[in-house]
Amino acid sequence: MSGAGNGLFELPDELAIDTGVARRLIAEFIRGQLRQAGFERAVLGLSGGIDSALVAFLVAEAIGAEQLHCVMMPYRTSSPASQGDAEEVVRRLGCSAELVEITATWARGFVTCAARLARPPERAVSSPAPATAATRTSAAR
Repeated sequence: MSGAGNGLFELPDELAIDTGVARRLIAEFIRGQLRQAGFERAVLGLSGGIDSALVAFLVAEAIGAEQLHCVMMPYRTSSPASQGDAEEVVRRLGCSAELVEITATWARGFVTCAARLARPPERAVSSPAPATAATRTSAAR
């Protein structure tokens, strides 16, 4: 069995992967999808969490950090540590980035959705389907 080295977790041999091959395949996939869509650059929402950080590194590896623009979008309850982590990803990659505070935008969207949900649903008035030869025949039996 392959181990993580610390004895806390051992990876079964059948789950072991060649990470170099995996990274190359992911990079080729990213480049192919961008090319298919007609893009040379990518914009990425960067939260500071592991998911978006990993994607940022993979995209930068695939197309180059100079072609990646990260947008950090903290909400009022976001952890300052998350923003710090996102800024560290940007620093390490050397890509461009901007900070867009989303609290007010999110609140407006929430109020709009809440107002829609508070209204009673509109009921469509349906009329019975016109009788067809098949329905008249089955009704006559």
